[in-house]
Amino acid sequence: MKILSCLGKIKRKWFGEFLSPNELSRLKRYEFPLESQDRLRDLFVFNCYTGISLVEGMKLTLANSSMGVDRTNWIFTKQKKTRTPVKVPFPNPVSGLIKKYANHRLTLIPVPLARPRNQKRRLLI
Repeated sequence: MKILSCLGKIKRKWFGEFLSPNELSRLKRYEFPLESQDRLRDLFVFNCYTGISLVEGMKLTLANSSMGVDRTNWIFTKQKKTRTPVKVPFPNPVSGLIKKYANHRLTLIPVPLARPRNQKRRLLI
């Protein structure tokens, strides 16, 4: 540890806050002026309910969704970094988001390209 601290590479812990159910509900109901902001919000809410990272959530397609043995819809994918299998059931709010974007064929929730997305994300903050 002393070697790492001399090099200036000290690992710091970050303790973030969780959204309360009330805050998440308010965010879900809020109408943004731009459609792309609505999609980013929906992707964020999707990630909150499923625990799937933002990058992995952006790449999910209908091929990653299928019926589980319990007769409910599940997401089957692998983590990008570790290639660890991920199996997540669809909570009811997630099913609503998937239905909202059912006509979009490429991903479960369509998102804008990186540069415009980052600019719009700054507007949300």
